[in-house]
Amino acid sequence: MTLFNRNEMDAGAAMARRALGKPEPTGDRPKTQDERIREWGERCRTEQSETKARAAIPNAIRTRVLSSEEVRHVGRPGTSYAIGDTRPAMDGTRWKRVG
Repeated sequence: MTLFNRNEMDAGAAMARRALGKPEPTGDRPKTQDERIREWGERCRTEQSETKARAAIPNAIRTRVLSSEEVRHVGRPGTSYAIGDTRPAMDGTRWKRVG
């Protein structure tokens, strides 16, 4: 069983380009799966550290007072309400159920 490594594949591609008269590639080679996974892991670690740093900062003082209807719906995704009823959105607008 023959396994190919990156150097053998690059050498074969270079030989084929010379044989077919194709120009040499000008850009960088595509990243390998290992390189992409490593970069993704680094991004995730930095995002996690930023999230932890943000979580360490105490929450800002709430400046908006919620009505009793808003308090009922805030933080409860998927709560049902009848057709024609309105409910508040987090940006302060009202949404009416139509169907």
